[in-house]
Amino acid sequence: MKKISLVIILLLSSFWLYSLSKERLFTEAENLYYSGNYLFALEAYTDFLAAHPLSDQAAEAQYRQGLCLFYLKRYTEALDIFSGLNKKYPSNPFSGYVSLWSGISLYNLGNFPESIAELSEFLNQMPDPELIPQALLYRSLSGVALNDFPEAVAGLESLVEEYPDSSAYGHGVIVLLYSYLKTGRYDDLLLLAQEISAGEVPEKWQDHY
Repeated sequence: MKKISLVIILLLSSFWLYSLSKERLFTEAENLYYSGNYLFALEAYTDFLAAHPLSDQAAEAQYRQGLCLFYLKRYTEALDIFSGLNKKYPSNPFSGYVSLWSGISLYNLGNFPESIAELSEFLNQMPDPELIPQALLYRSLSGVALNDFPEAVAGLESLVEEYPDSSAYGHGVIVLLYSYLKTGRYDDLLLLAQEISAGEVPEKWQDHY
């Protein structure tokens, strides 16, 4: 009886240590990610997945891997991670967000048609309203790159009119003015330029204004 009790205690201790190790690894990765140390966070999430591939936090860890690669501008690798995430965990709670990050990655890789498709999917789902301005901006940038100015202008006008406080606003204003110029909409260009002062445009875009 004592031997059985000892075995149970050892098993429970091992499980507790395993759980503690799992939580410690994941927490370490999260702390690195939220402090902006994406390279070290990527390594930590990779270590976590290697040690705990069946964890209920595995899908989140893989999603964060993709984000770390995205912020490190390793877009091809990020796309591979995001694609693998949806295949391995088809019902994961991050699938809606994957379309956004994949779309922006595809834009940066010069694959504009696929970028538009991914970002349109994100906008149709709208899992996070705070990310809509970014999606509108990059879908419109892909449209401009393809000389599809009517579609680009529609998205940029929504961005400028509906999300003036977003981080995408300044860039959107500049691209919208450019799009008006390219499509001969000079009255709209002058009207927008009169409505928006250079001071409303973020400093990094003021040289373009």
